[in-house]
Amino acid sequence: MTRIFALTTVAMLTAAAVGQDQNWTDKTVRLRATTRLGTKQAGGILRDGAEVTLGQTLTVKSDDGVYLEFADEAGVLFKYEVELFAGREMPRKGAPVPKVDPAKLWAAGGKVLAKKSANQVQFGDRDEKGRSTFFTLAGISFVVVRDNGDGWVRVRDRYREGWVAKDDLLPKEAAVAHFDALLKAEPQNSWALFMRAASNNENGKHDDAVADYTEYLKLAPNSLAALNNRGTVWINKKEYDKAIEDFTTVLKTDPKYAVAYSNRGHALLNKKDYERAVADCDKAIELDPQFAAAVGYRARALAKLKKYDAATTGFEAAVKLDPSAARLNSLAWHLATCPDEKHRDGKRAVELATKAVALDGAWGFRDTLAAAHAAAGDFGAAVTELQKALEAKAIPADDRKKLEARLELFKAKKPFRDDE
Repeated sequence: MTRIFALTTVAMLTAAAVGQDQNWTDKTVRLRATTRLGTKQAGGILRDGAEVTLGQTLTVKSDDGVYLEFADEAGVLFKYEVELFAGREMPRKGAPVPKVDPAKLWAAGGKVLAKKSANQVQFGDRDEKGRSTFFTLAGISFVVVRDNGDGWVRVRDRYREGWVAKDDLLPKEAAVAHFDALLKAEPQNSWALFMRAASNNENGKHDDAVADYTEYLKLAPNSLAALNNRGTVWINKKEYDKAIEDFTTVLKTDPKYAVAYSNRGHALLNKKDYERAVADCDKAIELDPQFAAAVGYRARALAKLKKYDAATTGFEAAVKLDPSAARLNSLAWHLATCPDEKHRDGKRAVELATKAVALDGAWGFRDTLAAAHAAAGDFGAAVTELQKALEAKAIPADDRKKLEARLELFKAKKPFRDDE
């Protein structure tokens, strides 16, 4: 579960790194691992104090170069067990946005990845009174909500929005080269290998992503995260049986891995095994009621089973949980193409699909916007949007044929109904 905590004593430091040889008294540090505070003993520490958890922050009371004593908790740790936490001041809610050349800003809807591991990245929010709340990044890639122009980028993670320093992020287009360079400098850097795999997947280099995750699993054969993530790449490659095999292996080890249930449900959905897809998504939602992706996949499977009332309710619920481009797009597609007239609403579908395209201009979202315009009776706009979608070079051949068939349908002034 993502930890959320407010810091009231964060020392505002410069972004420059502070060396281990410098005194950290009155500075704020963050734990590298879950451990226990201790009492100084000859040759080490007796771990007899309170448990402190990965990512937790503490204020240093004294620093003798080896041990740190804390103002927040009674006890000491070795200095190497913590890292300095540079609590940089995030934008205050409601503060004027700096005027910056738009050409220098990252576009809303763009995908970014973190340069460092999640517990090393400051991610949080700041209210009107200047009080800060910090979160832990839950995902691997994030969607840009706004580049503030002052060194801060607002991103959407799996469940929430928050600020991240721009120099801690990479646009997805630059990520593969970045992690490749790290690996060339340090071939045994397994974290860089994991992130290069994720970056390859985000950039559509699915064969390279599978190869990287497979290599990583040789180094860390018990990594459920890598196995789960490789499964998502198999879905992108439309090799659904291999995806299901990876997710099933994860779930045999950890039957409470909600993400793997959701992802296996997604693979089963794509295999048109709709009843089993619903069952897996139900299990994911039982384990994590806020899991918007699972709610959305379940709704798609229900629509294919012609259970349109439940499907509509599910699509709406997914958007409330996560108003991302993907969730908006799914609801818009349902409202535009549902075979049951009772559940079609072309006007609202256009509004939702327009928002999705504004967040992410991917060809699939433009395809939905075209279908929405057709459902609303504006076939000229439908043709225009679908032609824009077809300009994308990375459309798989089978999907391109489907889009071209829809284009001819819209030119003939006929709407599309998803009644396969």
